[in-house]
Amino acid sequence: MLPPPENDLRPAVVQACALARQFEGFRSHPYKDSGGVWTIGYGFTHLPAGSSAPRPLGTTNQGRQVPVTAATPPLTPAQADPILHTMMGGIAHQIWHESAGKLQDSALAALADFAFNMGLHALLHSTLWRLLMAGHESQARAQLGRWVHGKGSAKPLPGLVRRRAAEAALWAGQPSTAH
Repeated sequence: MLPPPENDLRPAVVQACALARQFEGFRSHPYKDSGGVWTIGYGFTHLPAGSSAPRPLGTTNQGRQVPVTAATPPLTPAQADPILHTMMGGIAHQIWHESAGKLQDSALAALADFAFNMGLHALLHSTLWRLLMAGHESQARAQLGRWVHGKGSAKPLPGLVRRRAAEAALWAGQPSTAH
C-alpha cells in the first residue's frame, strides 16, 4: 500500500499535537521528568542534531537526533511547535503504515499521542495494538486505561489517567473534559 499524501494525515497530526501540548505543557529549559530523563519543550527527550538552535526533524540534519541534556539550549514555543508537528507526523505516518491505513483520524490522533507519550515500540507491541489489528476496536480502546503507571510505580498517576481518558474520548469521537 502506498503511503498517504502528507495532507491526508494532517487532521490527525493537528489533533494529536493539541493533545500533547495540553498534557505535556511547555518548558523552555531542560529538566528531569518524573522518570529522571532529561526533557525540554513539549516533553522532548531528543532533538534534531547539528546545531545549537534546534530545527524541525527532517530539515538539514537528515532526521538525526541527540538526547536532551542539562546543557541543551533553551527552546521557544516558536522553535518547539514545528519540532512537535514533525515528530507527531512521523509517528502518525508509522502508525498509519503499520495499520495498513485502516484507522480513522480520531483513532490515529489518539494513538499518535499515546505513542508520543509511551513510545511507538510500546504501542506496536501491546495488547492494545493486537486487539485493534484483530478488529476489536472497543476492546483496544479500553486498553488505554491500563497505561496509567509511571516507571516503577504501582499507583496510577493522575496525569496519565487524565491523558488516557482524553485519548479514549478522542478515539471515540467524544469531546474531552480531562485537563
